[in-house]
Amino acid sequence: MPSLPNPLIIFGETYSGLTIPVGEDVQIYQGGAAIAFEDQGTIEVYSGGTLEATAVDSGGVVTVEANGLFSDEGILSSGAYVVPAISAGGVVSGAGMMAGTFPDYGLISGLTLSNGLASVYAGGVAEGMTLIGGAGVVVMNGGRALGNILDGGYEVVSAGGYASGGLVLSTAIFVEGGGAAVGITVATNGSIYGGGMLVVSTGGTVSSSVISSGGGLLLEDNDQVAGVTVSSGGVLDLSFDIGAGIGSASFTVPASPITGAVTIDGVSVLAGGTIIYANATDDGMVDLPEGALASAVSVGPGYTLEGGGTIVGETAIFDGPDPNQIGGLISGVTIGAAFDPGAVTVSGTASDVGVRDGQLTMADGGVLSGAVVDANGLLVLSPGAVAQDVTLEHGGVVEFFNLSATSVQRVGSQLEVFSGGVVVDTVGLAGNLAALQLTSSVVDGVFGVYSTFITATQADVRADFEGGGVSDILIENTAGAVVVGQAGAGQQETYVQVAGLGPEWSILGAGDFLGGGLQDFLMESTNGALVAGAVAGGQTTYTQIGVLGAGVSVKEVLDNLGAGGQSGLVVEAADGALQLAAYIRGSLEFTSLGGLGPEWNFVGAGDFLGDGKSGYLIENSNGAVVVGEVSCVQGPNVAGPQDPAISFRTASVVYAQVAALGPEWSIVESGDFLGNGKTDFLMENTNGALVVGEVGAGGQAGYTAVGGLGPEWSFVGAGDYFGTGRDGFLIESTSGVVVEGTIAAGHVTYAQVGALGPEWKFHA
Repeated sequence: MPSLPNPLIIFGETYSGLTIPVGEDVQIYQGGAAIAFEDQGTIEVYSGGTLEATAVDSGGVVTVEANGLFSDEGILSSGAYVVPAISAGGVVSGAGMMAGTFPDYGLISGLTLSNGLASVYAGGVAEGMTLIGGAGVVVMNGGRALGNILDGGYEVVSAGGYASGGLVLSTAIFVEGGGAAVGITVATNGSIYGGGMLVVSTGGTVSSSVISSGGGLLLEDNDQVAGVTVSSGGVLDLSFDIGAGIGSASFTVPASPITGAVTIDGVSVLAGGTIIYANATDDGMVDLPEGALASAVSVGPGYTLEGGGTIVGETAIFDGPDPNQIGGLISGVTIGAAFDPGAVTVSGTASDVGVRDGQLTMADGGVLSGAVVDANGLLVLSPGAVAQDVTLEHGGVVEFFNLSATSVQRVGSQLEVFSGGVVVDTVGLAGNLAALQLTSSVVDGVFGVYSTFITATQADVRADFEGGGVSDILIENTAGAVVVGQAGAGQQETYVQVAGLGPEWSILGAGDFLGGGLQDFLMESTNGALVAGAVAGGQTTYTQIGVLGAGVSVKEVLDNLGAGGQSGLVVEAADGALQLAAYIRGSLEFTSLGGLGPEWNFVGAGDFLGDGKSGYLIENSNGAVVVGEVSCVQGPNVAGPQDPAISFRTASVVYAQVAALGPEWSIVESGDFLGNGKTDFLMENTNGALVVGEVGAGGQAGYTAVGGLGPEWSFVGAGDYFGTGRDGFLIESTSGVVVEGTIAAGHVTYAQVGALGPEWKFHA
């Protein structure tokens, strides 16, 4: 055969069956094709050129530029099919495309594999490649895959194979038993294939990798994980299989939850990341910072789960069979998230744990040091459990389940119970906790009668801003000065300015909006922002609790949604749709209450039926008076009394008509005016007559006449201003005189409490 020109330039024609010796160069351009070559020299494939079915021998170099193609298609004139193997020492590189089947003993670098399979054998390397369209790279024993990008393609790391530095945007890297993956980043680019996965079969190893947004890491028994970071949106999952059908049928995917040991050492779950385990015995440490989630975690001997993140799902922290072995430890985490309560059982050690929306059970041998139980949280202390430094905040519950009397001392004076906290026990703790000023009564639990049901004794007093045990007066002048009036000697109010507001703010009312056990005042700006003001020492601290949309208005404040009296709001949209809103877990949460027509007006709020549930009072234009009683689910399903904290999982409202009034009557205030623990409504006739309406056992209102007022008086508030145990009503004359009226035995006793100028208006 005559010698070839050097370089051989192929443009718009096809060459086949040539051997390119050392030192020779082939350049393939637009429309050119080289088929079934054997390359020992250099082949360059440019845009529009095609290299097909060519073997790359040792020392051979193939460069495929952008828009060039190297494929395995091509049949010799003899009819023989040529497998384009890349021998040891052979190199294929560039920014172009590859398609087909390529056994690789040499180096493939930088190309895009659009379909087919590159099998990387001992000594072979596939690096910097982009795998798309279902294409795969299988790394055999001794082969390496370095820095490849998977976006619709897959990678399999077989026993003895090694993958490092890759980026998985969709589909997966499969690490089979004996395979190793190091420095892999798993994420998503929003492609049609979805997020990437790193799937590790039994006996595989993963280290120094990052699972980021949209990415997942799935493990099987006897895997090893070290130095893995699960960042925002990433998932490390040991509980579910992803099913078959991804990539080749020859590799293994998890088919069942973990049942054997998985070694995890140094896994960091960043804010927004999730780590999921099931029945895995782990040894090492997982860092779970604020904003991260851990679900169904089994924390075994010597294993630590710590940080400021949140645990959801069923979780166990346990000791091993060796009594000298350090038990499992959780530290600093929060158990439970909104609408996804956690359930953690500890026979190991827990420290500085927050229990919110979930349940922490300290089993026999468990040691708890430092816990805050609030919102819908429940702490259960079983026989043999030890607890120290436990704080019950608003709505939190601690249950001493079948403990002996001496076990109570394990909590002792370190148990702090704030307003709304609840303690349930089987042995009677009132004496032990007398210093906490608690009172006791009897309640039936789910599994029998609990001998003591202890709650904080602080009364629910409306508009009690600083805990004085009486209602305060909240007034504002035209200059924006906000003043609290507190009862002093001689039934006179002492006034203290607590805030100054600009004209864009409107005060809506008072309630325990922050769940701290004291009343706050609520205000709204012209842009819809809702802010709660907490008064202490004559100063106000402000907390924005949410924003109301355009056309949404606050209709009533509902107290006592939870055990400690946390308040919520009934808000109405322009179309009459009603929602219940409350500040829970750092945000304003809403649940639907249906809707009302324009013929209804809100005229009061309270426990009108005397069953411990808050409701609102509405009146129809035809005079019908109806109570809308709001019910909230009372916490998670637990053994023992239900958590009485507020929960919006299934809030609902039930309406009942309680009265019918003529047009001459107006409902002016609501409160416990008769001192019987129920909310009454106070009505005024056009002739000045005053009547108290009280809903009786039959669901209908009975009436008590209590005198009358002249036309110069206006109603401006209601509350227990002097600590009498019942609400009075506050009235102001046209001259500015302020008077409190207390009802007893069908009569009203009036006492002047101050006088104000016309620049002042009342808010509570």
